[in-house]
Amino acid sequence: MTRRVDLEDVKDQNTDLKSELADLKARLAASKPPASLNALNPQIADDGAPRAARRDAADALRAHVEIDPAIHDDPATAAWWHDHRDQLVWQAARHRFAAPAGG
Repeated sequence: MTRRVDLEDVKDQNTDLKSELADLKARLAASKPPASLNALNPQIADDGAPRAARRDAADALRAHVEIDPAIHDDPATAAWWHDHRDQLVWQAARHRFAAPAGG
């Protein structure tokens, strides 16, 4: 079983661990989605691919990226990813990448 550790968990404890967690949090905040997510977009947009394959690719993308909830079909999902992938930033509170507000 994995337990989430946050800065508050080590508040008055090991200062080295607290420093490492703070550094990791800062790196995540500045990180971009992994390039491997780009491989999902052609699968989502491929009208010739089986529906299950397109759905699985879209589900995998949504597991890592907060996509506009108004988007429900594969072509719109693929278009949204294409338009927003370079703007996405890590949202620690949501544990996924998301476009900045208004983005």
